[in-house]
Amino acid sequence: MKDPRKFATAIAFAVPVLLAIALTGVCIWGSSTAARAESLEREVQAIYRQNVYELTDNVNDLQTTLKKLQVTASETQHVLLLSEIWRLSGASAASLAVIPSSHVDTASMNAFLIRVGDYARSLEKRILGGGLLTSGDYDTINELYESCVQIGTQL
Repeated sequence: MKDPRKFATAIAFAVPVLLAIALTGVCIWGSSTAARAESLEREVQAIYRQNVYELTDNVNDLQTTLKKLQVTASETQHVLLLSEIWRLSGASAASLAVIPSSHVDTASMNAFLIRVGDYARSLEKRILGGGLLTSGDYDTINELYESCVQIGTQL
């Protein structure tokens, strides 16, 4: 049988060495995990920033298109501009869906963007069916334009 003192000495030496190796491994793992978490956070922030920029651009384009709609007399141009308004409202809503709600009042802005798109689509269908824009429509378009200006300022 082996000498119990040598065995105890070997255990007393091996345990701290194994613990040091385990601690080193945990430190390396923790460091790599922290680096990966920081990298993922930077990526998410970049996505948020990109969507805020896209939202801002889309709202500005929406504002410009609404203004063009106010001054255009051609029914063909009305249809094209209303189609563009519908597209921009959908793109804006899609960008808004990615942005954390703490950055902007997403619920009311989303509802506004959806209403603008739906209204533009209904006007487009009316014109394609042979109808015309009324003075009430122009008043509503002006109100939508003013709301877009306020939203653009907030963004």
